[in-house]
Amino acid sequence: MSIKLPIECLIEIFEFIIQQNFDYITLRSCSLVNRQWCAVAMPMLWEEPLMNLQDELTHDKMCMPITTYIMCLSDETKIILSKCGIKITPTLKRKATFNYTSYLRSLDNVMLFDAAEMWIEKCNATPKEEQCFSSIFQTYQLLEQLYRNFIASCDNLRQLNLRRSDQIKNLSDVFLRLHFFPGAEKSLSFLNEFSFDGCMEPEIFHQASEISKNIQHLCINCICNDNKGLAELIRVQQKPLLTLSLEATTNFRFPNIENSLRYKVNFLTSLTINRMFSMDIFSSCNNLEKLAITHREYFSKELMEKFVNSNFRKLRELQLQLDFPYLHQISTLIKNTRGSLSSIYLYWITPHDTNNFSLLMSTIIMYCPNLTEYLGSYANAVINYFLPLLFQKCSKLEYFYIYDNGSAFYDISNVMKSISKIIPTNLKMMWLSESWTCNTEALNLFLEGCEKRLSKPLLFSICNRTHQHDEIIEKYIVKNVLTNN
Repeated sequence: MSIKLPIECLIEIFEFIIQQNFDYITLRSCSLVNRQWCAVAMPMLWEEPLMNLQDELTHDKMCMPITTYIMCLSDETKIILSKCGIKITPTLKRKATFNYTSYLRSLDNVMLFDAAEMWIEKCNATPKEEQCFSSIFQTYQLLEQLYRNFIASCDNLRQLNLRRSDQIKNLSDVFLRLHFFPGAEKSLSFLNEFSFDGCMEPEIFHQASEISKNIQHLCINCICNDNKGLAELIRVQQKPLLTLSLEATTNFRFPNIENSLRYKVNFLTSLTINRMFSMDIFSSCNNLEKLAITHREYFSKELMEKFVNSNFRKLRELQLQLDFPYLHQISTLIKNTRGSLSSIYLYWITPHDTNNFSLLMSTIIMYCPNLTEYLGSYANAVINYFLPLLFQKCSKLEYFYIYDNGSAFYDISNVMKSISKIIPTNLKMMWLSESWTCNTEALNLFLEGCEKRLSKPLLFSICNRTHQHDEIIEKYIVKNVLTNN
């Protein structure tokens, strides 16, 4: 007698399968077991089929979902496509077993364009002498019908990515207006994640603000003007905004957008900014767990002063790629985390206040006892004192990566000897600056310490090696102290 598992159990099992390296092949096999398994697995398989294949942009795999979606179209729509020179084969004339479009939860306009274009090239290939329509025209027509069907049929859409693309050209303006399609007031009302270009027409955002009011995850690319429609979309959101990614493309201020953001950022857990424009509005983000800021230009000290003096006691991950930062401001920000940080990534070219590097390192040592990752620069002048202290105080360190900042060669032999007895026991990777050197005695002593203290092989890299260095490293690879990278 067969045992019928409850649907709740099947959902848990199938979600676990997906979480294991996105194993959709196994999930598809599960869908073939019986009708019950099929009914549970199919919606999961078709939540975001194109995104699941984005690393496998082969014609065959990307064309399969498009073929299925065409089968989901009405007979009248298929006739419209056939009049545009799209071959509706006997397979495409058949009705799909399931209404696959209704399962869609994530839609990306550029990815859909790529897949539709591939399908036209592969499945609708026509000799030149028989062509009545250009392939790009057929791609446009196919996309229009697919979009209409998605918006009319899909009740589960939670994630929407709308981006302009050079490849799409004029198509971008046509198919960025999904909120105007019939059925949008239902299918787009529960959007939770929305990624788009901030330079889209204000009327697109105004229409979106009438429908999509439950967005909690915003990714805004190409903020090049103070778009009032975008400001309205941000303002009308009824749920707390949890993650926000902003990419500005000018140095201008955006008062309308800034005013809308000011009252929506209090609950943010993740903030990503590419090119800072106004940091004061984020001074109340006391719930941040992840902060990533990139800025490639000079900026005034006042731009970040209020922000870095805020409370960041929940911040775990800090990524700062500031070409010309103020180190004392970074120090203040880290100090205000009060021990919550586990990951620090710092990149710069030339700090305004290089004399404050000691302040920065002492702050990390004093206020980051839970640090597991450090990726950044390390000034040669202070390494002898601060690196041993870092390894001693930040005992949970797992990844230590020092990028080359173009400094002169520096001998760290004494440092390698001094840290050999205090190597963090969970250290998994140690990647040293290309400008650092050490003698064979120091290297051997350090690796002896690794053998005694580490429970797993270490991924280790040091440049400027001699043949004797390589022999020592090879010896510890054989001993399984180092990984063979």
